[in-house]
Amino acid sequence: MDDYIDTLLFALRQRECTPLTAEYRCRQESQALSELEETFSPEQKDLFLFYEAARNATSDAYVDWVARKAFLLAREIYR
Repeated sequence: MDDYIDTLLFALRQRECTPLTAEYRCRQESQALSELEETFSPEQKDLFLFYEAARNATSDAYVDWVARKAFLLAREIYR
């Protein structure tokens, strides 16, 4: 059971942020992305869109993994 707890706590600490810092990070990322996209050629834009889709899929998989670990931990605790 320690493995589940350690895994979850580590993941939560790595991604910990307040709503204020999350909003700031989103605005900062959005601004940087807008400025970067202005410099892309059509081919670069296509490649970036492909990369972005793959990155989003990886992020979704990670969130699903953490949620599954949390569910399994809860199940073990409440048995």
